[in-house]
Amino acid sequence: MDARHQADLLGRIDEQRRRRGFLGVRELLDRHGARNTLLDPLSVLIGRDVAIGAGNVFYPNVILEAAVGDRLQIGDGNTFYPGTLLVATHGPLVVGDHNQFGEGGVSVKANAPGAAITI
Repeated sequence: MDARHQADLLGRIDEQRRRRGFLGVRELLDRHGARNTLLDPLSVLIGRDVAIGAGNVFYPNVILEAAVGDRLQIGDGNTFYPGTLLVATHGPLVVGDHNQFGEGGVSVKANAPGAAITI
């Protein structure tokens, strides 16, 4: 595949992500790639309003999603193994420092009215 087709494909992927409220691949790397390790940025989905610290490691197939107006905040030095899903749609979800999520997948959802989770 030549460079023009690769750019077109990445543009289409980014558009799909943006429509669902996630960062595009380029945005993900620009915003979080210098301070964190993204082992497979094509398979990691991070919402536009998710706040992420430094020194975190994201394995493939990790999803961090926050609804508009809800807070999903990640501290420093956490590890997110494959299959991790963190969702804040009806309240805040705050992750401190130096936690591990997974192996084998984990779902944490602040998705009921009035929910609030702090880890």
